[in-house]
Amino acid sequence: MPLLIRLNKMKRLLLSLLIPALAWGQSVTLDSEWDTTVKINTATTDQDFIVQDGTVDLTLLNFTDATTLTASTGAVTATQVLHIIAAETGTADTIDTISGGATGDILIVRPDSGDTITFADGTAGGDNLDFAGQDVVLDSVNERLVLEYNGTNWVIVAVSPFVLGVSDIEVEGGLDGLADDTYDGFVIANKNAGETITQWDVVYLDGTSGEWMQADADAAGEFPARGIAVEAGTDGNALKVLVQGTIRNDGWTWTDEGVTLYLSDTVAGLTETAPSTSGDAVQILGYALSDDEIYFNAAGHYAEVE
Repeated sequence: MPLLIRLNKMKRLLLSLLIPALAWGQSVTLDSEWDTTVKINTATTDQDFIVQDGTVDLTLLNFTDATTLTASTGAVTATQVLHIIAAETGTADTIDTISGGATGDILIVRPDSGDTITFADGTAGGDNLDFAGQDVVLDSVNERLVLEYNGTNWVIVAVSPFVLGVSDIEVEGGLDGLADDTYDGFVIANKNAGETITQWDVVYLDGTSGEWMQADADAAGEFPARGIAVEAGTDGNALKVLVQGTIRNDGWTWTDEGVTLYLSDTVAGLTETAPSTSGDAVQILGYALSDDEIYFNAAGHYAEVE
């Protein structure tokens, strides 16, 4: 049975996960469940682990200072927990292979100053970054990518600053800030459509099939809306759905800037008029930025007309 670790009495991690991260391939033996102190040497000082009743109290984790790995034909070899990744030439590079990992190892990387490093998802050939179809781009020394080796590939544990909060996000929009039939914002890309979907159809996520379907304010079970399709889609195929952001569609003719937009009782539509028939959903989905641009936000909150 794995021993649980209590971190500052708030978070729990498996000892089998944390110890390889601290010692990078070295083993640690706990001799007793009762009041046994185990020391793991780091670059600066020993860390005390007070073992009581099957838990370990930690006050601080300290890793060996980061060393720089320079990309070589898209690959680097990890030798410890913390690494700085430098481009092979110039200031930009792509990493698709990280060697040197053992099952359970944790790796934390950041780009070299001034470099933009793309960690490319892929497991074909010698590539071993399994990021569920998404690349990760680090272009600031304040950004970190945390990975775990599962014995075959490196998988994502966390990416900063997104897990900590981003100080500034900009999206285009307003006064034709976008080209026709384009968007800017947060998109869900890996779920299928459950029927034929047209670009800019408002959609909900079916709880049974897990697929995107056309939303409708006056059809029970077909609201709340969860997003808006940014492309056309067909049944059983992946569909990109914007959940928050800005859109331009020259086919729209909104009356005023700032006008509130609701889920329509016309299938998959948006409307400036709140539905008013008993049983209808009244769900705000954004507001107009101009006659053909909107800010869209499918927060999911709605009320039903009595």
